[in-house]
Amino acid sequence: DMLEVLAHGSPNFTQLVAADMKFSVFTRVWCIAELAQANSSGVLQRVCVFSEDDFAHDADNLKLYIQLTNLRVEECRASRPEDKAFILSKIEDIEAF
Repeated sequence: DMLEVLAHGSPNFTQLVAADMKFSVFTRVWCIAELAQANSSGVLQRVCVFSEDDFAHDADNLKLYIQLTNLRVEECRASRPEDKAFILSKIEDIEAF
């Protein structure tokens, strides 16, 4: 796949994930699939967030932290149900994923 070609052909290749304020990128099944593929291909990954304030150790609002720590791939969305079914069928152990 293209990520493997890029990872092996360019050792400095990095995947940059630009997360919106709601971190909805992590709720889309195709995005999760690409992140997982990049990770398994050895691609360095970086996440760019709108603001680091929500991650401060004294942040009053834990909603974002709870949302991100409770993500489940089977709850992710796709525009087409068959896309979601296809991606989920490729995951050997959904619980571990």
